[in-house]
Amino acid sequence: MSTNLSKELELYFLGKALKEYPESRICPLSMDESIRRHKEFIEFDPIYEELGLVPLDDANDSNSYCYVLKTPMKGCIFHYSHDGDRLFKFSTLDSWVESLNKAGKESKDIDDVDYEKRVDSKDVPGLCNYIESTYDKDSDYYSEGTVYLIQGLDERCIGLVEKLSTNGDFFIREAVAQLISDKPNKLYREVALKLSSDGYEQVSRPAKDALKKINAMI
Repeated sequence: MSTNLSKELELYFLGKALKEYPESRICPLSMDESIRRHKEFIEFDPIYEELGLVPLDDANDSNSYCYVLKTPMKGCIFHYSHDGDRLFKFSTLDSWVESLNKAGKESKDIDDVDYEKRVDSKDVPGLCNYIESTYDKDSDYYSEGTVYLIQGLDERCIGLVEKLSTNGDFFIREAVAQLISDKPNKLYREVALKLSSDGYEQVSRPAKDALKKINAMI
């Protein structure tokens, strides 16, 4: 069963680098349990299939940290949350293990774990091409995972970012607005200006924040 996992993930399970801290709700899963849950969850959520999510922990709240096996975000850690934002929170497995072990030693709850505010794809051009490949021009539809994968883009994908900012799905526009707020760049100014007047506050609010940051750069 483990042959479908990356070598890095297999070594993680064998090494048991993440310790258990019940008082912090940091409870790592075994390899067999992670694979079982992966196969179970792909039956009801296409995100598990598209991103190749492998649950790594169980805080008894269904909000697992997951290793990403697919797409150019592979190797990153995605927080699959049922009652909060779903985000890529760590760029590597090692940084996730280090952060959770630190939180456990400090008796911090898993919800208060320090995470990376910026997670980039290790292959941004590849991620750009992947997102483009999922686009259906007849329906103006991207894959389910696009709204999360946008987080891994940067200014090298300015053409795609501009295109995504005009999409009819406000969740995608919101993700673009959050991207340019998290990674402000002068190239994004026109996108920020346009989205700052979006009819949805979830879009306009981070876009205005991005515009403020970008204007400060000029």
